[in-house]
Amino acid sequence: PRRGTVVSPVSIEDISELYEIRLMLEPQAAELAAGRATADEIARVREVAERLESDPAAAAGRVDDLETYLQEIATDAELHAAIVHAAHNRRLAAVYDGLRTHVLIARAVFPHLYRGRPHRRGEHRRIVEAIANRDGDAARDAMSAHLRQALADTLRHVEVYTMRGLLTILWHG
Repeated sequence: PRRGTVVSPVSIEDISELYEIRLMLEPQAAELAAGRATADEIARVREVAERLESDPAAAAGRVDDLETYLQEIATDAELHAAIVHAAHNRRLAAVYDGLRTHVLIARAVFPHLYRGRPHRRGEHRRIVEAIANRDGDAARDAMSAHLRQALADTLRHVEVYTMRGLLTILWHG
């Protein structure tokens, strides 16, 4: 009792709370990274963003290969974590790292959510370019816009899946 993995639904409230926290942390981290990231860190986040943005399977909206999709989720998480770590604030990085499992779980539930969305293309590049240009305000604003759009898309999908009674996943609590 009271140990191990608990099976429970992911609610709109769960998703909203997760994004509220991310919206508090990640835009500020992007702003800090614009002033603190090393040339190597900028090169790394640029390379990861290019991998995400130029994936032909993602552009086509194909999710028929679970392994490929899970790799895309991991790459997206790698990019966000690299930006947070480029802020060079250990405590911020530690708090963010504690959220990563929940972010990955939420992403894995919705395989069609991030793939093939024309309105989402270029969001990562805008964040990275603002960091590379050392424009903290633009980096913060681009990250905030990216997360707000992701939240809106996620909530639309959670509502659809919840209404259909299809949304139950492993949620560690």
